[in-house]
Amino acid sequence: MAENIPRSDLAIKGELRRWTLLGWLGIVSAVMCFAGPPANGISVLFYVGGVFGVALSTFFVVCKGQEIRKAVFLTAASIVAYYCAVTLPLFLSRVLPIWGSGTDKVQMSLIVEGGAIGGFILAAATLILFRDPKSSVPTLLLKACSLSVMSAVLGVLGWSLGPSLGKAIYSVLPKSEYPSEDDFHFCSLYFVWQGSMAVLIGLFVWLGEKTMIPQAAEGPTHGPIRPRSVPRKAFLSVVVVSLLLVVLTVAPLRYRLAVRERAVARKLSSTPGLEGLPNVQEVSADQVLLLKDISGFRPGKPISHWEQLSHEEGFTRPPSVYYGVSYKRIGDDSGVYGGNYVSVSIQRYPNSDWARYFADYPNNIAAHFDDPKHHAVVTKFENKVRTDLLERGPIPSAVPLYYIWPSGNDLITITYNTATENEEFLHEYLEKYPSSIR
Repeated sequence: MAENIPRSDLAIKGELRRWTLLGWLGIVSAVMCFAGPPANGISVLFYVGGVFGVALSTFFVVCKGQEIRKAVFLTAASIVAYYCAVTLPLFLSRVLPIWGSGTDKVQMSLIVEGGAIGGFILAAATLILFRDPKSSVPTLLLKACSLSVMSAVLGVLGWSLGPSLGKAIYSVLPKSEYPSEDDFHFCSLYFVWQGSMAVLIGLFVWLGEKTMIPQAAEGPTHGPIRPRSVPRKAFLSVVVVSLLLVVLTVAPLRYRLAVRERAVARKLSSTPGLEGLPNVQEVSADQVLLLKDISGFRPGKPISHWEQLSHEEGFTRPPSVYYGVSYKRIGDDSGVYGGNYVSVSIQRYPNSDWARYFADYPNNIAAHFDDPKHHAVVTKFENKVRTDLLERGPIPSAVPLYYIWPSGNDLITITYNTATENEEFLHEYLEKYPSSIR
């Protein structure tokens, strides 16, 4: 019997290296998917599916001598599997909400259905690609169904471990200094699902190969190449290259977080004091704002209100008076905040230190105040102002353009919710409120 054939220590070590490498590649894939380059929209689906496909393909090429052609097909199948795992459950939840309503129920249904769909497609593709020609496709599809169920279970387990395992991993692979609960869930999901699913797929392929071993004595076959001992150099080469990829993926995260932490520390250390502040005198809005037509835009009704002292953790604010107005294009009847409009706000603080501070570290505008493009200093009309002008993309209206600067005790903010910039607003307000930035 094949099970009684003695194996040398070399063969045992080779098999141990195979399984170690498979688990390691699954973990490497999880790291690169979670902490990899930021992607938006459909590109993230191709990225995640492609990375996991390459990890599996590397195992089959290095450890089982499979053809590069099949590795390419497997990578493509992984991309399709991940795309379907994400998009099909969303479609099903709209046309057939079998899990009922509620955020938690819908969320879990997406995980279960996505795990089952993606797992089946990937497992079926792998088993068929690397099958013995004598194996029947229905039998392989039945095995793929088994893996599909395991994939769904792994999805639920990975998502559920977000508050514990996900949070622990996130402390090593931080993508943001302010992570959300979903960040922890996705972090755990990637590691549990990809690491475990890689081993399960390898196990099912290996079990299929074991049934073929007795045929080896009868002569050569045209089925998949039999398991072979992985050379130590090949094993180490794959480990070193993948480890380098992990370092190249994680290092930028750690660096960005360190830079951000230093910037936040500078912000906190430069916060002005609250002792001995003079009172802020409230005046009428027409004395502060320019309530006139500006370059074809008409002002709406101005507003003003007091903002009280705040001692919230990480955010200190003195008492101040807020003045604001929105300008609509003359003839535009789409409402106060519909269509194109320009908004202007003046925040009057007790002293100039606080105005300069909130120009450097504004609230609700520059989340990345330490980014030289996002919150840059530029010169406009012989005045220095801060703006996100340098970061505007190909669709300007998608990201509102802002200008912000201190002028004495006042902080002036102009926000363009328009497709094009009309600098007449900037010119008019800089004449009334010259910038204190030097």
